[in-house]
Parts: sequence; C-alpha cells; structure tokens
Amino acid sequence: MKTTAQSAKLLDALIDRSELRNAMWKLVGTRLVAAVVCGITLIVMLSWKFGLHGMTSLLPGLPSMKFNTAFGLCLLGIGMMCITIYGRSSQTIRRLNHAATACALLAILISLLTVIEMNTKATLGIDEFFCNDDISRRNIEAKTPGRMSPSTAAAILLLGITLVLYSFKHVRGFKTACTFTVAIAISIGFAAGLSILISSKGASSFAFFSSMALHTSWCIVLLGLSFLITRNALEDLAGHETMRVSKQEGTWLIVAAMVVFFSGILASGLVSYRTSSREYHAGTIRFDTLTERVVYEAKHRIYLPVYGLKGARGMYAGSSQVRRDEFGAYANSRHLTNEFPGTVAMGMIVPVLHADLSEFARQQQELSDSPFEIETTGQWNKHYITTFIEPEFRNKSLLGYDA
Repeated sequence: MKTTAQSAKLLDALIDRSELRNAMWKLVGTRLVAAVVCGITLIVMLSWKFGLHGMTSLLPGLPSMKFNTAFGLCLLGIGMMCITIYGRSSQTIRRLNHAATACALLAILISLLTVIEMNTKATLGIDEFFCNDDISRRNIEAKTPGRMSPSTAAAILLLGITLVLYSFKHVRGFKTACTFTVAIAISIGFAAGLSILISSKGASSFAFFSSMALHTSWCIVLLGLSFLITRNALEDLAGHETMRVSKQEGTWLIVAAMVVFFSGILASGLVSYRTSSREYHAGTIRFDTLTERVVYEAKHRIYLPVYGLKGARGMYAGSSQVRRDEFGAYANSRHLTNEFPGTVAMGMIVPVLHADLSEFARQQQELSDSPFEIETTGQWNKHYITTFIEPEFRNKSLLGYDA
C-alpha cells in the first residue's frame, strides 16, 4: 500500500511538472508569435518611412498595410508579449498588465478614430499623421490615402478590447466577453485572407474583407489565436501553487528562434530594398524610353508639314509663275488630313515691298479668276502677304492677309 501511494504521488508530480512545462512552452510559443507580428509591422512601418513599398502589399495589385494599421498591430503585439511573461514578482506582473492595457487602449484609440472618420465623413488628420501614403495618392480611385480598411479597423478594435477586458478577467462575465470579441476578430482576419485569395483568382469577393492587406489578416489571426493559447496556459499555471521550472529549459530554442527571426527580418529588408531598387531602375528606363518616344513623335509632327511646304517650294523652282489653281491642285493632291495630321491649311507667304503692293495685287488678280485684296495696317518697308492658302473655302479670310 505504501509503494502504491508513493507511485501515485510520483505520478501526480510528473503530471504536474508536465502540465507546467506544456503551459510554459505555450507561453514561449505565443511570445514568439507576438514578436513575429511586431517584426512584420516594424518592417512595414520602416518601409513606409523610407519609401520601400515592396513590403507594404507583399505582391503587386494587393491591398497595402497602412502605417496606422502596422502601428496598431505592433502595439497589440507588444501588449500580447507583456501578458505572456510569467513567474515574476506580483509587482512586475502588475506593471506588465498595465503596459499591455496601455498599448491596447492606444490601438483602440487609433481604430476608433478611423471608424469615426468613416461614419461621419470627418477629417481628424490621423490617416497620414505619421507618414504620407504616396501609393494611394497615385491611385485615382483611392479617396482616403493612409486610411486602414473598415475590416482592419474593426479587427484591431476588437483585439484591443480583448486585451483590456483581460485585465478584468476576475470579473464575472468578462472571460466570456474576451472569448466573444477575439473570436469575431479571428473570423474577420480569416475571412479577409480567404477573400483576398479568392479575389486574386478572378472570383468575386466582399469589398469589406478584400480591402484588407494579406499580411494584415495573418497578423490578426495570429494575435487572436495567441491570446486564446496564452489565456489557456496562464489558467493552467494559476491552478498550481508553485512553479519550479528551470529557467535554463528552452533557452537554446528561444535563442535559435530569435536568431532565425531576426535573420529573416534582415533578409526580408534586403530583398525589399533590392526589389524596390530594381523596380525604380526599371521605371526609370521605361520613363526615359517613353520620353524619347514622345519627343520623337513631337518633332516628327512639327517637321512633317515642312516636307509639304518644301514640295510647294519645288513648284516655284520649276516655274516662273504659279497660279492659284495650280497651287490648289498641288495642295489637294497631298491629302492634308492624311499626310499631315493636325495641319489646318497649307499656304504660301510672299515678301513684297510697300511700294509694290498695288502691282503685286494686280498680278495676282490676273493669275486667278477670283478677286485678290491685300489687307495690311502697317506702313513697313516690307510686307509678307498670304498669296495662296488651301483649302481656300475654309480660310478665305486669310487670303491677302499681311502676316
């Protein structure tokens, strides 16, 4: 009987130690997940600040994680890490809980002000308070640059409320409220991620969900699940009067995980920088190519009518006198609208001395069947008279005009 009692006691001790160890590993895991969320959001915030927009939307064409979204999720990640710390003095735990509540309240404030802006059409100036949204400003369809999507604001608001309610976990009913709010937040994140994947394949989706960035939905789901696991682990630990788990256990895994995590951050930053530089270089080449093409087309359009005028000049080289009907036949044979797009008319301007104006008008009258009158208001020594112009029926008022 004594042996049986000792075996049972030893078994209970082993079970208690196993439960403690599992609970601690849960806290370590959720702490790492919260650190990953903080790392992702920190990269996004730095990307906005330094203009490296490759990490803001992951893939071209997908919604981008706004700066306020990254800031709010980073605050929630910090708050989540605070509540996962266990085994310290009661005063330290109380301070960490206060820090988690403060982070949650600030995240609630950001999301709540965004919701107010959405519903009241008011401009509170928080959308681009920290950073300008150059991506949305280049998009004609974007009406509110820098503003997080409605689903993102709702999810951050719910997660923030969850952390605040957790501070009052001993109050009756608050535990159920925490479960309810975090479940809704996880559902929003999961539905948004699924909607983005569906819409990327050409299927229809709900705008409320598909306007959320893909990595935003990941962070929301991870934070929500981490909270549920953390609460479960803390409840397991609270059921034991003492906790004697060696601080050395699991240290190597934590160090290895953090090394891998920060290496991933560094690699992601380098890839983002190289991608941004490559896109900038490609954009510069494309801009220069298009600029050269536009300049060439502009010069071509400007010089194109000159070729037609040089042909008219050849008529004078082969004839001492050119009649108005001959010039009209030449101009009509060129099909101005087709050969010289944008050209309104083709004409010939002849320099004439002031003393020869009357004789010049008489000669032009003899060379054509219609009257020719010179219109000039100046008393210059030399005038430049519009002798021919085609099509004449549209520009008859310019015939004989002193240019």
